[in-house]
Amino acid sequence: MKAQYAGLPLLLALLAACGSKQQPIISSAGTGNAQANQASVSASSLGSASAVDTPPAGGPLPAPAAAATAANSAESRQDLRTVLFVDGNRGWVAGANLILATGDGGQNWAVQYLGPQVIYHLDAIDALHAWAVGEHQLLRTTDGGRNWQAAGEPGAPVEAVHFLSASVGYGVAAGALYQTRDGGVTWHPVATPIPVGGQCFVNESTGWIVNVNGFTAGQSPPQTGTRMFTTTSAGQAWREVPLPQSSDSGYPLPQQLQCVAPGVLWDLVLGSGYAGGQGYWFYRSPDGGQTWQEVVANPGSGNPRAPGPVAGALSTVNGSTAYLSGMCGPCSLPPAPTSSWPAPLAIGRTTDAGATWQNFSIPDMPYTLNDIAFVDPNTGWLVAQRSSVAVGESAILTTRDGGRTWNRQFTLGAPNPTPTRHSSATPSSCS
Repeated sequence: MKAQYAGLPLLLALLAACGSKQQPIISSAGTGNAQANQASVSASSLGSASAVDTPPAGGPLPAPAAAATAANSAESRQDLRTVLFVDGNRGWVAGANLILATGDGGQNWAVQYLGPQVIYHLDAIDALHAWAVGEHQLLRTTDGGRNWQAAGEPGAPVEAVHFLSASVGYGVAAGALYQTRDGGVTWHPVATPIPVGGQCFVNESTGWIVNVNGFTAGQSPPQTGTRMFTTTSAGQAWREVPLPQSSDSGYPLPQQLQCVAPGVLWDLVLGSGYAGGQGYWFYRSPDGGQTWQEVVANPGSGNPRAPGPVAGALSTVNGSTAYLSGMCGPCSLPPAPTSSWPAPLAIGRTTDAGATWQNFSIPDMPYTLNDIAFVDPNTGWLVAQRSSVAVGESAILTTRDGGRTWNRQFTLGAPNPTPTRHSSATPSSCS
């Protein structure tokens, strides 16, 4: 399922305190690291860009065919911010001015889009139908990315989308909920009892909304507390859902909400910042929000059981398995910390509906983790970016053992990347 990312703005503050139709192919070496030409490719205008042939209807996305030079120059100001896979082979990564695609699990990455949009969010229902939420424009493809075209918008830029089929989906724009029935060409408002910050639907009729989430935390929502509502009638009627209590529950808190049919909810609630970190609570509900279980939390004083003092990206696989990344900004600064979080990045997971939690640190990774995406309990990808420079390297890594070890597949912005295998270490507090 799609991952969402919470902590980048806060992490940066904490660090301060403490085209052409035929596009390039980027081939990975057997070690899991990419080698790519360094010639510049100029950005194309909004519209179609292709690196893969159109897949047959209902068929798999083929591995990218050989193409021209890689768009890997600093002048293009490209980076990678989000990742999405529909299965173990087919997926996309995207960021500033760029969408890359793979049909073979990341061994080869092909440029599908070069243009003016900064892509923050991806959604897809299969290898053919996908959507990319840009800073100023929603893009869509119906042919596996052979053509990315401008979709419709409901008068304000769409901030996030969640599609249930090639036609039906929901989106959030300027605090309002919208539904589309034609794949995003047109949008229709859905009346809601609260301004909407996030939404998640398991079918056309049944879904949940929250008034604040990680994507819109920078806005100024009405001070009505943190709230959640559910509908079983596509928004014709709503019922408030009781939320789990946290130490900061007296005012609106950002939430990242994800749901799994028929009604399992995973909710990451973000609290107040403190020196070196941020409070957060990760909950699971097996019954649509009627009851809640705390999976893992960092209440504000540092908890070694949590993946880090700052919550990162969330990726839910099914009703039992979810991944949450954690970051420790001061852990990346000298001298080397001797605390519970020895590495700046870690991945935590549960595979038993929250009964147990495991963390796997990722040592030797001087990057800010932007997004994660898991397609099963073992197979996942992450995109990360060096935060020490304005336009730095972005890396794609993959795991096949549930986050214990990570292999780098491609580095954007590095002319001669070195094959690297990142093995997990036991987390030990960044206080």
